[in-house]
This record gives sequence, structure tokens and C-alpha cells, in this order.
Amino acid sequence: MRIAWIDHTKAMAIVLVVYGHSLSVDWGIDRWIYAFHLPLFFVISGYLGAKASQTMEFLPWLRRQCRSLLVPYFVFATIGYLAWLLVLRHVGDDAAAGVQTLWWQPTLATLYGTGSHATYTVMPEVLWFLPCLLVAQTLSYGLARLPAMGRWPLSIATATSAAYFIPAGVCLPFEIEQALVAQVFLLIGRELRSGSYIDRVAHPELWGGLALLAGSALAYVNEKVDMRVSDYGHFGAFLLTALLLSGGWILVLCRLPSHPISHRIAQHTIAIFPLHPLVFSGFSAAYVYALWQPLTIREHPVVGVIASLVNVALLALVIAPLIQRWVPWVYGTNTARHHGLREQRQKQTVPEKSTADTLP
Repeated sequence: MRIAWIDHTKAMAIVLVVYGHSLSVDWGIDRWIYAFHLPLFFVISGYLGAKASQTMEFLPWLRRQCRSLLVPYFVFATIGYLAWLLVLRHVGDDAAAGVQTLWWQPTLATLYGTGSHATYTVMPEVLWFLPCLLVAQTLSYGLARLPAMGRWPLSIATATSAAYFIPAGVCLPFEIEQALVAQVFLLIGRELRSGSYIDRVAHPELWGGLALLAGSALAYVNEKVDMRVSDYGHFGAFLLTALLLSGGWILVLCRLPSHPISHRIAQHTIAIFPLHPLVFSGFSAAYVYALWQPLTIREHPVVGVIASLVNVALLALVIAPLIQRWVPWVYGTNTARHHGLREQRQKQTVPEKSTADTLP
């Protein structure tokens, strides 16, 4: 059974991710979004994956994580690579900027698991999140088994060391350098689940609003952060800002009743996350070839907001359900079981849970 506040939080966060990639976000909003949107996804992943990591042995647990993360990673990387190879490198932003990316470089980047290398980058770049999440989950699985007195100092020390001592520009396999930081947020999510802290908070809207105000102010004290390239500004300020804004949104949304819109968007974040850049590329072609507008129209604030909402709606209502229907294993659903129980699920009011429900 789905959790209403998880759906609300995932839907809000993925809309911000899409809008942040719309090329129309001004400096102020962009800085605020990047301060917390990815840490919030890691917190949610830790919350949703807490029970399985506590009850399963390591090897079965690891096989489950590889299936639920690496399968969609390679599927969407293949889709993104083919779109780039056949179309985007000839007419997209790479062509306009004169970028000379060789045909084999994105394939190497996919196997290496990086979206932050200047030359070798998985297509689309946002897919870096999935291998990073796999490594971070593995790290947090081990850390969660340590006593609390040792777990948290080691977790914070590991993240801080990675942020300050891994040189800028270093790209380790499967985004290990970012995963060393992300494991802190996964552990926080696990702690929220195991301690049931959210249910204990009185007046969560008030405390959440205060946390959002404090986190928003702190976001503009620090530099603009970007986890993809390990740019955190002042690392202590980054951690505190991300926790205040993530916690603030969770508290503000935790008492809201379920809603079909947030449910639908949250259900398909595993497809919206990697495919929305390709949809934006399609919109760019429509601006130029169908509407006869200059490509700079993408930078107009109103166009950016509308394009982002249409992007999410198109993916959540049309494209992602088709993917879930015809290739359900991308969502972590067994294909034979999916087809065998299709009629039965249509009669159920609660949708079948898949391993994709543990993803951001």
C-alpha cells in the first residue's frame, strides 16, 4: 500500500527536477532547487528501503537492488544513447556547440557509470543517479549495522572526507565519490522509518514551514551546489540546508490525504527521471520546426513552466504507463506474473507493489 506523503514528496521533487532542467530557471530558483532536490530523493529511498535492508541477508538484498536499479539504468541508457546517436548529436545542443563526442564514448560512460565526466558521459546525463544510488545503498547497508555511536560519526566523516579530499574532476566508477556523500541521506531516511519520527511530530506544518524558511535562507548563504559534479560549496552548509529543506517538505506534506495526481506522478518517477531530457529535446524540435520559433524561446520563464508541466504530464499519463505495460521488468515487476494477474489487478483498488516503489 502506498504512503500518501511519499507520493506527494516524490511528485513535488520530480517536478522540481524537470523544471530545473528546463533551461528557463533563473538564478534564484535554480540555486534553491539544487540545494535539496537530490538529497530529498536519497532520504526517500532510505525510508522506503529500510525494511528490506533490515530483514534481508546481504547477497539477496544486493541482487534485488541490482535488479531494481541496474535494469532501468541500462534500458534507459540504451534509449538515450540511440536517441543521441541517431538524432541529437546531429541537430541537438551538442551539434550547436560543436561538441565532438565519438560514438563509443557514451557507451564507455554507461559501463563506467558516470554522468559527470567532461568527455565520457552517459546519455542522458541524469542517469548518473541510479549507479550512485546503488553504491550509496550498499554503503548504508553496512553502516546501518554498526552501533549508533559509531555509525553516525563514521558516516559524517566519510561524507566530509569525500567532499573535501577527492579532487574536483575525479570521476570514480558508478559515481562512488557522490555515493560517499549520499549515504548520509540514506541513513537519515532509514532512521526516519525505524523510529517513526514523522508520526510523532505535533503541528508538522508549523515546524515544516519554519524549516523551509531557515533552509531557504541558508541556501542563498552557500554557493550553488551540484551533487552531480561534487560541487557543495561549504559542505557543512550544504548538509544543513539539504536537511532543513528536505525535512521541511516532508513535514509540510506528511498530513495531506492521498491524491490521484501525486500518486500517478510518484508511481512513474523511475521513467520520468531519465526520459524527461529526451522529451525536452522533442519540444525543442517542435519550437523550431513546427512553431517556427527561435530555440531561445526555451529560456522564457513562462515557456519553461508550461513545458515542464506538459513534460511531466506526458510522461506520467502516456509514455510511462506504456513502458510499465509492455516492459514491466523495468519497474521491477516480473513479466509473467504481470501478464497473468493483469485482469485481477484491474479489479483491485490498491495497485500491485513492485520494487520500483522503493525508488525515488
